[in-house]
Amino acid sequence: AHAQASRLREGVSAAESGGPAVTGTLGVLPAVNAGDIAHLVVAGSFTKPGVVCSGCGLLARSGAGCPSCGQATREVDDVVGEVVEAVLAGGGKVTHTRFASLLDTDGIGALLRFALP
Repeated sequence: AHAQASRLREGVSAAESGGPAVTGTLGVLPAVNAGDIAHLVVAGSFTKPGVVCSGCGLLARSGAGCPSCGQATREVDDVVGEVVEAVLAGGGKVTHTRFASLLDTDGIGALLRFALP
């Protein structure tokens, strides 16, 4: 658990300083859509509703039409679960924290493969 806490602090610090990490669903969703997540961390049983594009699989918090391909989206109760599946399918790592941490406010964070522009 100590190594996990240390890695989590490193990721949150990187995100705050503009490094190759993001926090919160608004940071994580574009990164997962770009296939850019190396390691996803989810705080406890954090969930958020969202949408999934039925055409290209794009994940978003809301929207009736996909901004990427224009297809219809379907609502899901837990877009975070969809993010977890996408990260694992893309060869990334997923960790669920079970302890109080810096990530509790945002609920989700990720270390990226590449720094965002």
